[in-house]
Amino acid sequence: MNQVIIDSILCFIGILVYFMNRYANRQNKTKLSWKYWWNDNAPEFFSTLLLNIALMILIHLPDSEVSFTKVFEQLPFGLKLAGVPTLSFLLGLGLSAIFYSLFKTKTKIKK
Repeated sequence: MNQVIIDSILCFIGILVYFMNRYANRQNKTKLSWKYWWNDNAPEFFSTLLLNIALMILIHLPDSEVSFTKVFEQLPFGLKLAGVPTLSFLLGLGLSAIFYSLFKTKTKIKK
C-alpha cells in the first residue's frame, strides 16, 4: 500500500480516536444522536481534517524528514518508530484536541 495512504489513514484514525474519546467522556450520557453530534462538532471536525490534510501534504514533500530518534533515545529500552507515520497519527490526535479546544473557547466567548 502506498505510504501516503497509510499515513493518511493513521492521521484519520488519530482524529477518530480523539472524537470518540470526547464522546465517551461526555457529561450528558444520552443515546448517541448522529444529527446532534454532527451539528455540535462539524466545524471542529472539518477544520481539523483540512489542517491535517495540509500538514500531511507538507510532511510528504521530498525534502521533508521526520525522526523521533532523539525523543526515544533516553528510554531504558530500544524503541525506533517510523517518523512520518508516527507524526501522521500524532497530528490527527493532537490537532483535533487543539482545534476542538479553540473552537469551544471561541464559541463560549461569543455567548
